[in-house]
Amino acid sequence: IAGPCVAAPLAGVLLFISQTGDMLTGALALFALAWGQGASLIVIGTTSGALMPKAGSWMEGVKQFCGLLLLAVALWMVQPLLPSWLSVLLWAFLAFSLSVVFGAFKSMDAQSNSVFAIFAKAIAYLALIWGILLLIGLATGRPSLLQPLQGLNLAQSTSSISANVQLGNSGVAVKNADFQRINSIAELDDVIAQNAGRPIMLDFYADWCVSCHQMEAFTFSVPDVAQKMRQMTLIQADVTPNTPEHRELLKRFRLFGPPGIIFFDSNGNELKDIRVVGFQNAELFSESLDHVLAK
Repeated sequence: IAGPCVAAPLAGVLLFISQTGDMLTGALALFALAWGQGASLIVIGTTSGALMPKAGSWMEGVKQFCGLLLLAVALWMVQPLLPSWLSVLLWAFLAFSLSVVFGAFKSMDAQSNSVFAIFAKAIAYLALIWGILLLIGLATGRPSLLQPLQGLNLAQSTSSISANVQLGNSGVAVKNADFQRINSIAELDDVIAQNAGRPIMLDFYADWCVSCHQMEAFTFSVPDVAQKMRQMTLIQADVTPNTPEHRELLKRFRLFGPPGIIFFDSNGNELKDIRVVGFQNAELFSESLDHVLAK
């Protein structure tokens, strides 16, 4: 029995029709949806299953792969709630499991020499290498899924900058712990008043915000960016609890949620033309910091 789930795509099409009011486009969308979900079943049914793959040992590998895929989805969903080191450790364990399932430690003599077997072996080796890199990154104290060796690169970059430019610790990566936390508009106003004569950077953050973690891992960790950030007063509003005070803070700056970075000049005035919403790479963010420091 094969029955495609139609609830989610049908709801999307009906919502599109209700918002646009275009009956012709809506009818074509429903027609395309019906054909897209029914055509494959019609083809399989009329060919008496001739196009269906034959049962075999490959189904065992598919079952194991789907099991690992379910675990990966579950881990991806809870990842924002986990410490970064634990998240990377679990992903490394999953990568090693995938390498074992796909035969990284089996000789080719024990498998067929088919294209599928060679492809599975390549996937197994890639998963094994990725798992090892994740553990290396975890050992450096800078765990990252996408840049597992950034801890080594950061240490080299920081040493080079300290030796050649004598920045001291100004080029060291900025972490969330370096920010002064605020939870209300009153606390923000107090910090602005206490730091007159110095530019201020306000970062809206949440534990579940993927882009916030990307900013910390890929942007704040760049020595050039960190050097410029340390010339400012760094404050952060952690809106994870989503209290009424947090909602008032977001409303004041017309933000729907994190990530969002607001800048103030040395006189405490908001620089509305330089605010950053969403993820921004190190190069673009460095240019934004230059504009703030030039004010």
